[in-house]
Amino acid sequence: MPRSPAEPLVALIIDPSGTVVEATPPHGAVKWAFSDFQSLVGGHVEVVRLVGGKVALVNEEGLLIGLPPNPTASAVLGFPVVGTVVVVSAKAIR
Repeated sequence: MPRSPAEPLVALIIDPSGTVVEATPPHGAVKWAFSDFQSLVGGHVEVVRLVGGKVALVNEEGLLIGLPPNPTASAVLGFPVVGTVVVVSAKAIR
């Protein structure tokens, strides 16, 4: 069933420990603010385009600052990543 335009867009948050959580935008918002993603990944956000209109958001400096490997996100995305990863529809970013 298609999502209502007023229904919040869900993000998948994948922690380096392997914890995976679905989350909606904070404070009752329908779309995510870019600053929300910066908080989740712990710094500057790099947007990695995926198939199906999705994006993975990662810490742009994750390797440089020594963030831990994220084996769960690496397996899902098919390439190695570090730190917390957020997977969301590209439409969720405002």
